[in-house]
Amino acid sequence: EEVLRRVAARRDLAHHLDLDRALAELATTRERGYAIATGVPGLIGVAAAVVDRDGEPVAALSVSAPADRLPPSKQPEVVEAVLGTAAHLTESIGRL
Repeated sequence: EEVLRRVAARRDLAHHLDLDRALAELATTRERGYAIATGVPGLIGVAAAVVDRDGEPVAALSVSAPADRLPPSKQPEVVEAVLGTAAHLTESIGRL
């Protein structure tokens, strides 16, 4: 949220950002635990955070593909794989 608000406050960048929409998307992403990126035509991405023992993000895991190779019917499978792998990495970090 802090980064989004800083971008919105910059005159040279603010016109590129709909702050309310970005904050709503951030809230949705946090709630479901992953992000779906469709901002680049023809591409789609799925990402999830890897967190440390305190729950702070330390990395992100993402998978991207041409949109025609990752249609909506296949997205749940990819989301499950990304979330599972991010959880495994989170557990591994917690053991360090």
